[in-house]
Amino acid sequence: MCQQQPDVELSEFCAFADEMGHPDDPNRRVLGFGGFVAKSKNWESFRNQWRAVRASETVPFHMADFAQRRGFFFGWAEGRRRALLNDLVTVIKQNDLIPIFTVILLSDYRSLRKTTKKKIGDIYWFVLSHFFSQVAFSVLSAQPCSLFAPQPRVSIVFAKSEFSGRANKSWWQTKSSGMGPLSAVLSSLFIELVFVETPNTTLELQAADLWAYEVGRHFEFVLPNEKESRWAFQQLSSLPAVEGVAKPSFEVLSKDTMSGNSVVFGNLMAIE
Repeated sequence: MCQQQPDVELSEFCAFADEMGHPDDPNRRVLGFGGFVAKSKNWESFRNQWRAVRASETVPFHMADFAQRRGFFFGWAEGRRRALLNDLVTVIKQNDLIPIFTVILLSDYRSLRKTTKKKIGDIYWFVLSHFFSQVAFSVLSAQPCSLFAPQPRVSIVFAKSEFSGRANKSWWQTKSSGMGPLSAVLSSLFIELVFVETPNTTLELQAADLWAYEVGRHFEFVLPNEKESRWAFQQLSSLPAVEGVAKPSFEVLSKDTMSGNSVVFGNLMAIE
């Protein structure tokens, strides 16, 4: 099973996710969430392999530190860095982890009318609710079409952050009341558990951190500057769907979606 809080039995499917950006940071272009969804048994195999790759290291893997050569990774030779990243991406690819993300371009949001922003409400919760729908859509779209097939149930674990505790509480309120953004209400029919852990102790969140960093970097720097996609982003964004598990699901929330002119419950999008 996925790593979990005491006495919590998680679902057959588990997603681990991390956030990127901050709604109040004028220097950020993107706000969103990225992670992977897989069956619990796949996460067990993943943990063993990830731990084996990192066996000789003394600190948890953090992608921002790795990419910027900070802290533990300061002074690493480029060959050593490339070898480690290749090994970590290989572990992700070998365990049928399915990538998902939901992002919003903050310039689009900031250009909206005040009345539209008021209708949207908390932009963090708005984006998060769409990410919930992406997780549900990712799993549902890969299941066999049968009237007798049981509905899949999903648990989501978020990396602890400034906002994750509040997001966790908001989702539980939506699930219990049936009130909230349409995307959150619909996804709550399939998502059973949402809670928060720390990447230091939860290896799955270290993989989510790697992917969230790559997605953020893609929209913050690569696309605006018309650069070639980074190697890790190319490798992970091209992971295939796995029948009976999930399909990759990538959503960029448009101005039409934010304005209420387009209702989205899961949207597989091109990323170039």
